[in-house]
Amino acid sequence: MALRDQSVLGDIAQDEIQTPSPQKHSGNRTIYISRNDCGLDANNIGRLVITDFGLSVDGSKSPYKHTIQPNGFRAPRLFSEQAGIINHLAAMISLIGPPPQDVLKRGNYCSRYFNDEGQFKLHDLITRPGGLENKLNVTEGDEKRMFIGFISKMLRWRPEDRATAEDLFSDPWLQL
Repeated sequence: MALRDQSVLGDIAQDEIQTPSPQKHSGNRTIYISRNDCGLDANNIGRLVITDFGLSVDGSKSPYKHTIQPNGFRAPRLFSEQAGIINHLAAMISLIGPPPQDVLKRGNYCSRYFNDEGQFKLHDLITRPGGLENKLNVTEGDEKRMFIGFISKMLRWRPEDRATAEDLFSDPWLQL
């Protein structure tokens, strides 16, 4: 991408110093998880340009136990089913926390991804836990609080805990 305002690079560097990206050491190399939006205003980034497709990974050579591409460049057809599930679980845990034990006991394949204590086996993939409050940065104040309240009613591990369409329709955030 082209940057309209080069000064944002200093902000990104400062953010990396204050809140380092998760990293993993493997042999003689360090692997970093990509930062997604870095808190940048999309209107100040610039025009899109074609990127290096060398970042793609052959989905037929799974299982992958790591993020296979930076978030912004992921092509759904290149995902192996395993990698897609792992990345989805890591994203869900980052947003709403780990699944309750009773939910894990319902699943036939949970032991592939969670240990006996219910901990996600690939915890290095959980980027910046802290939920929607930390992830949502395009709105502030009451509007942000109300939106998080609205969306949180749908983002639940237990299907029976999710709000019904009728409940959502009467939510105060939709009345703004």
